[in-house]
Amino acid sequence: MNTRSGDAITSIESQLVLDSTDKELTRLRGHVTRLTVIWRSQLIRIPFFTIALLLICISQVAHAKEPKEFTEKFFQLVQSGKVPEAYSQLFAGSQIAAKKPQAFELLTKQTADGLPMYGNILGVELINEEKFGDTIVRLVYVLKSEIAPTVWEFYFYKPKSDWFLGKLLFNDEFNLLQKMK
Repeated sequence: MNTRSGDAITSIESQLVLDSTDKELTRLRGHVTRLTVIWRSQLIRIPFFTIALLLICISQVAHAKEPKEFTEKFFQLVQSGKVPEAYSQLFAGSQIAAKKPQAFELLTKQTADGLPMYGNILGVELINEEKFGDTIVRLVYVLKSEIAPTVWEFYFYKPKSDWFLGKLLFNDEFNLLQKMK
């Protein structure tokens, strides 16, 4: 093979490599374009999903207008083992969780860790409901478990039109069962 034909072959090989590289680049550009379109469509879906979820949560919180609705939902979630969710919905509308996040987290953790010591939950019973004017309601419940009950005392406050949890007490002592009036 002479040098000229060797150069021509090298030139043809280089051209083939360049052609295949151009084809590969064109193919890759097509993939990038498709990925960009998919990515952009996902960006539109994420905010929509977030907004939809937010609206569902707001409608559920807005639906729970009366103190008993808050506590019934709370105990439903606690009985199904969803303690963090139970407290989140219970404190909806209250500033306690936002202003005292460490205390809120500790309360959630202590409840989740402590309730199993009393055995399986058998049910819940409203023991006392007291109204103090139009702005405060005290609800006292017994959470019945296999080993021992726990007594839960909820104070709800309605400064304007919506009720929210103002104070929560619970323990395994029966002194919370006393009426205040």
